[in-house]
Amino acid sequence: IPMTSDLTWLHLSALHYCDPSTGWDARNVRLSMLDDLKKLADDPSVRLRPDLIFFTGDLGFGVVGNKPGEALIEQFETGHAFLDRIRKVFEPEIPLSNVFIVPGNHDVNRNLVTKDQTFWLDAHSHEEITELIKSANLQWRRNMERLEDYKNFLQSKGYHHLLQNPVRLIYAQCRD
Repeated sequence: IPMTSDLTWLHLSALHYCDPSTGWDARNVRLSMLDDLKKLADDPSVRLRPDLIFFTGDLGFGVVGNKPGEALIEQFETGHAFLDRIRKVFEPEIPLSNVFIVPGNHDVNRNLVTKDQTFWLDAHSHEEITELIKSANLQWRRNMERLEDYKNFLQSKGYHHLLQNPVRLIYAQCRD
């Protein structure tokens, strides 16, 4: 690949991976997207190969039950498999360290959200919430329990570059 000063990224969002709920129609869309990306990567006039992949929320659909595929961690597993397929469409494949994910509202385990937490967040200013985040105290850690499945997913799949601050689940990367 010729060296250029261009930076190319692929931005994806709202996969809502949950075959029992969305698989009946989403499967065709996912396969079409993979085919399109492969064609763009192979087309000599385009030669698409992103430097970075950003996935900005809703990899999963959310907890919907106890049947296979309905747990959030299973949705993250299958979502990760799909992101891996996307990475490997390109030659050379996009390194996992160049994939950046942020959780969306569907990536929260809503079974772990309590009314008192919601009440507190609704009743306080952005400044007070920012101070709570900065403090990383017990109250903050209890709020973050709703993202434990997401954090465990990142750990188990090797997204260590996204776990710079596992208490707050925030990260920053500088790239040349």
